[in-house]
Amino acid sequence: MYKGPNGDMTVFSFLPADGKQLKSFNADINLFYTYLIKNQGLPSSQYLKSVGAGTEPTLGSNAVFTTNGYSVKVNYA
Repeated sequence: MYKGPNGDMTVFSFLPADGKQLKSFNADINLFYTYLIKNQGLPSSQYLKSVGAGTEPTLGSNAVFTTNGYSVKVNYA
């Protein structure tokens, strides 16, 4: 996980632990949110405002992100 500034915001980027390229991804984002509250000091009063997908180059250059699309389903508690 990478935590750092992006303008006036703090961003949290979760990267594959093995450093390999992901071909697909399916997860419960609430698990990430809970982790951030318990381990990174994210206030529990914060809420999800946007979701994005893209590259997070950690080595090399000219990272390319190719997709046919992505979707997010929000379930309200």
